[in-house]
Amino acid sequence: MSLMGCRVKATPSPGVEIMPEAYLKGLEEIAGTDPENGPLFVEELKRMSPDFAEYFVGFAFGKIHARKVLEPKVKELVAIASLIGIGDGKSHLRLRIMGAVRAGCTKEEIIEVIIQSVVYVGFTRAMVALGLVREVFAEQANGAPNGSAGPAAASSSPAGKNEKDREKTGLRKKPGAGA
Repeated sequence: MSLMGCRVKATPSPGVEIMPEAYLKGLEEIAGTDPENGPLFVEELKRMSPDFAEYFVGFAFGKIHARKVLEPKVKELVAIASLIGIGDGKSHLRLRIMGAVRAGCTKEEIIEVIIQSVVYVGFTRAMVALGLVREVFAEQANGAPNGSAGPAAASSSPAGKNEKDREKTGLRKKPGAGA
């Protein structure tokens, strides 16, 4: 195959590392961003496709995320805004919200990014993001370490089911109101 006049192989040869330094740097970045789940995520990617895992880890984290121009906190806020914009990365958005908390972002900063995004992405996508922020901070309030209670744990007790959740979200039953 020819790419801009250069001959390239359509698929890499088995066992050949495309970006060894970038891949190793990417592994470090992922472990630093999400020490509990990051390495497990990479292993899952490798089981599905070693080539894809290498490209993803090496490029996204080893080259782009590893850049030092922005503070880790700002990188996480950029990722949150971007994921809200594409609107279909709920589980990844949740991970980035947890990453933002680990990087030192406050709940108010994360919510402000969501508020600022409304102008560009609309209320529906912003409301999904707000729901994920609520889940992540509720898990923290219940003593779950950052990243340990994944999406399955969050969905095992739907929001608003108990009185405490209803109170936090403003869905508390008014005295004398029906069920």
